[in-house]
Amino acid sequence: LYVNESSDPTPAPTPPPNLVRVGNNGNPSSAFPLKVCEGDCDNDSECSPGLKCFQRNGFQMVPGCDGAGGSGDDYCYDPLFKEKNIKYIAFINDNDADRSVGNSTYGNIAITTSLSSCLRGEDFDFQLSDCTIKNFLEKVEATMRNKADCTSTDPLLELFAIFDATQEMDVYNQIKKICTSAYKLDQYDFADNTLAIDEALERQLVKEYIDGGTVMNYEAESNSAVMIGKVKDNFSTTRHFSMPKHHALDNCEMDAAMCCFVASRTDPDPADNSDVCYVDMKASRYTAHVRDGWSIYGESSDDSVYCEGFAWGNDGGIASALKGNALFKVGFTDNFSGGKVEQVPG
Repeated sequence: LYVNESSDPTPAPTPPPNLVRVGNNGNPSSAFPLKVCEGDCDNDSECSPGLKCFQRNGFQMVPGCDGAGGSGDDYCYDPLFKEKNIKYIAFINDNDADRSVGNSTYGNIAITTSLSSCLRGEDFDFQLSDCTIKNFLEKVEATMRNKADCTSTDPLLELFAIFDATQEMDVYNQIKKICTSAYKLDQYDFADNTLAIDEALERQLVKEYIDGGTVMNYEAESNSAVMIGKVKDNFSTTRHFSMPKHHALDNCEMDAAMCCFVASRTDPDPADNSDVCYVDMKASRYTAHVRDGWSIYGESSDDSVYCEGFAWGNDGGIASALKGNALFKVGFTDNFSGGKVEQVPG
């Protein structure tokens, strides 16, 4: 379903032609060859070019035609006609302040079950300073405007056809894949063995650190911070960091994360900016290694919790591509290197 938001009135749909008997057995000759939805035909040769004779039983429906016609009569029809088997269409609009009542007007509604593309199979390219969905669609529209064969300039419908999409999110996800693949050319995986200080920690260091484990969360010395400093100096401002594969980050619907620390290597009285009331173990069972339960914390003034969060885009652009850099900055450079360690239990 494609809705063109316009104030123009919606034109009335063209009804299918009715079945009508105009002749039989070639008489009268002026009625033959028969046109679409006309009968009574005996074979395809009695129909106009491109049409076929629909041999039916009783009042069987004829594709592309309306009405019952005569019982047992056969009618010419278009074999290329496809039944538009749309069960229902629902319009949902609830953007008023109280989300209760309101009227909505829809106009110029077009329904299509077959999309054509003017760019499919064509070689075309464009450059983007930021590969977002919005910018990508604008470039596709500009390409369509510069091509004489394009009768439409709607980039979303064009990409529906090119990607063989069935819903809008299919198009957006394909755009994000294209944008992400472009950024991968300059990607750096800091979660590899770069930060590990011994072979046993390779590949697992960052994942376990995010869960609150490893020597990085508990050591009294700052040996690990040396490696973090090297990565920061050599790569953080020139490369885009890939986001580590981690159960706490893989399905993050909020597109935001927060790193919390409860102790410090360097300050016996670390700064705090947050309070933790409880932790739901079931929601973090992979991190806590406990299937269910709660950690409940009282109102003690001795509890020091410092949290710092970051967010990223979800449209395939630079703000999304740099989410690994944001994690490295918040979780490693700004806080761990400054002495903050240890996780909130659970």
